[in-house]
Amino acid sequence: MKAYPILFSTPMVQANAICEGLEDWGYSNKNYLTGKVEEIYPRESFMTLWASINGMESWESNPWVWVYEFERTDKPTSYE
Repeated sequence: MKAYPILFSTPMVQANAICEGLEDWGYSNKNYLTGKVEEIYPRESFMTLWASINGMESWESNPWVWVYEFERTDKPTSYE
């Protein structure tokens, strides 16, 4: 496992938004502020999810967040 802090303003690419659990529906994704599926990218969909939970001011304040990355491994052969 790796963990490291980043500023929220670090450009979030579409793949990062999808890694956060958003479904990638191409050009149509959910706007969590309106509850409707709109012509927005996953990154914009994630922004609306974040703002719906924490408030729009939290997105604009650019907080530090922690990134956790996990890598799947096989069970060690010596594990009982």
